[in-house]
Formats: sequence, C-alpha cells, structure tokens
Amino acid sequence: MKLSVIAFSIGYKIGKKIKQLWEAIAKTWCNPPKPDYHFAMEILGR
Repeated sequence: MKLSVIAFSIGYKIGKKIKQLWEAIAKTWCNPPKPDYHFAMEILGR
C-alpha cells in the first residue's frame, strides 16, 4: 500500500515537471502544443 502511494507521488511530480516544461516551450515558440510525434520530428529535424 505504501509503495503505491510513493509511486503515485513520484509520478505526479514528474507529470507536473513535464507540464511546466511543455508550457514553457509552447510560450517560447508562441505556438499551441502539438502532438508528441510532430514535436519529436521537429527536434530531430533540427
């Protein structure tokens, strides 16, 4: 029981970090967030 709570809290923190990072990137490019594969293709294309 305790292990699942720890796993959930870690997952929640990682999720928040990813969301913050995603919003920062979206603001920098002044674009709405794109689907992940388009985003990955753009990074790989550069």
